[in-house]
Amino acid sequence: MLTRHSSVRCQFFSSLIVCLLHVALVFGGYFGGRAIAFSLPSAQGVFPAPQKPSEQQAGPPTEEEPAEEAPSQDQSELLRAATAGAQAEVDKAASGVRVQDPQALAQALHVVRAEEKSAGDDSSGPSLAPVGDLDGDGNIEYAYRWTGTIQPVPAQTAAPGDGVWDLFLLAWDGERWRVSELLAGEGLYDLHPLPRLGESPGLAVIEGLGQEPYPVVFKYQNHVAVLAWDSRDEESLYQGFAAGELEFRDAGPGAPPEMLVAGKADPGLVHFPRAGSRGFGIGTLYTWDGKAFVPRKTIYSPCEDYTFYRFVSALHLKDFRTAYGLIDAQKFLKSQKPRPEAFRKYIETTLPEFIDDNIFEVPDTSEAQDKFGFELNLNDQHYTYHPTYSNDGKFLLTGIERRVAK
Repeated sequence: MLTRHSSVRCQFFSSLIVCLLHVALVFGGYFGGRAIAFSLPSAQGVFPAPQKPSEQQAGPPTEEEPAEEAPSQDQSELLRAATAGAQAEVDKAASGVRVQDPQALAQALHVVRAEEKSAGDDSSGPSLAPVGDLDGDGNIEYAYRWTGTIQPVPAQTAAPGDGVWDLFLLAWDGERWRVSELLAGEGLYDLHPLPRLGESPGLAVIEGLGQEPYPVVFKYQNHVAVLAWDSRDEESLYQGFAAGELEFRDAGPGAPPEMLVAGKADPGLVHFPRAGSRGFGIGTLYTWDGKAFVPRKTIYSPCEDYTFYRFVSALHLKDFRTAYGLIDAQKFLKSQKPRPEAFRKYIETTLPEFIDDNIFEVPDTSEAQDKFGFELNLNDQHYTYHPTYSNDGKFLLTGIERRVAK
């Protein structure tokens, strides 16, 4: 696998991995309408092999801005201009190499030697690295990274960006090196060989590492890489996540790989700062349907913040039955014989703002007493909420203390 990625991952996701993997291994096969934990790295065994598409469980549509804005038209045009000559340059260099010698190819491409850049090397400059024998013909295919620089338009005052690249696959067909342009971009990326996509092998290029990963998949046929699926297309069902991670998993002999995507959930009714440690994880399993990777199952990491989000979402929909199932009724209502009707009355009289269309915020505080706190500004009043939860692993609400300040 050819990689160009950062060794430092988001603190939130790193701390999430351990607890999610433990829960996922325990509950990995249980999907009876509930959300369960998910961890992407080392996620083998988390998902059973899907037999039929299952209903995707998801929350209300997000009301936040995306983690990473799509490139502006000017930026896209600058990127295209910066890489406009790359294809011709690589074609010319490769056509002059008439031997199956990666070192000769490297010199023609202005790389000192093949495999000059090791996996995980984030340094700039062109590189040539082996991908593997994709089609089993005995010849190794190579990935060449052409590099360039974006020049700013006259109206811009910012310095030119760096890290512009154009990625190519080079394959020996017995007589010459064949060149396939894969993807041009900026920043970090990964390249993953895919043993099988239908009747052909393939490979995937993943952009946006550490932010919101977006994969682009190619089929490899007759020594040429052909675009098979772009997750950024309008018709794509792919959903990237903030602080996202993506990995491909072997689905069995002769089967296309499964794609696992995980990250930090982006709920609409509860706002968790992207850079903070609060929030809950989300993961989606995708399978190849012959034309695209399509979602099969979506799961969430159980925790206190996820319970609160589900509680707020249920009450927003006036689904008191679901909200009632998220509380320890005796402790929450302070009654030995709690009843759903009493819960409804309590919400309508004590926490009526939970029923309305309000967005709750996570406060910017590190105080231990507020580690699960939320805030709401409404009608010139500032509400703070201090929920408590059961410690039995179910994370049921045992109470919500509300304070009001003007």
